[in-house]
Amino acid sequence: MNQDERRSESRKKIVDAAREIFFREDFMGANLDEVARVAGLSKGSIYRYFNNKAGLYLSVVGETGKEHTAALTAVVESDPEGHVLSRMRAMARFQLDYWGRHPDHLRIFWALDNQAVIGELPSEMVDRVEQAWRRNLAIGQRVLDDGVKRGELLPVDTWNLIHTCWVLQTALIEQDTTRIRRRVRDRSLGEAYFGAVEILVRGALDPNHALPEGEGAEAVLLRR
Repeated sequence: MNQDERRSESRKKIVDAAREIFFREDFMGANLDEVARVAGLSKGSIYRYFNNKAGLYLSVVGETGKEHTAALTAVVESDPEGHVLSRMRAMARFQLDYWGRHPDHLRIFWALDNQAVIGELPSEMVDRVEQAWRRNLAIGQRVLDDGVKRGELLPVDTWNLIHTCWVLQTALIEQDTTRIRRRVRDRSLGEAYFGAVEILVRGALDPNHALPEGEGAEAVLLRR
């Protein structure tokens, strides 16, 4: 193994260890001594690759984002000719399932909104996370753009529509962690989540374009 390969392996060990600890403890509770121990390296080794704890934290966010983007892309590309309504439902199912299986991943974004607590984060790393979010939204925008081109959707602002869907989906998932908000919602997360996506997308459908079989005006709004 040459030097570059050793460096790459050491960096991966650090990021993998940090992911485990950050997801368990969040940013404030994570300890770099424990990261080093889990990685099987010295604490000094961490600083050869990352300037500080915040830099390591955002690197973990970036790696997680790559995995999420790849999986989301696979979902969208599995049915490239499907109706926009079906494809948006598939994306919604993926997102809810993903965050359901990885609830701790949501906590890792806490640092981005709490720089007053942890200190200012490196601007280039914040920019990198922003670009990762934009890439995920762009996947959904392409689905909506396809819908517009095929006449399935009205000529809407597809970026605004996908961003609104994403904000609403994220808010509903985050809201589910609070008991009183669940009570006020008065329905399951799935009902609220899929119903919201359905209403948003259906509101942009071109009424002159035929819907898939069984998707007329009488169709139930909640789809899993």
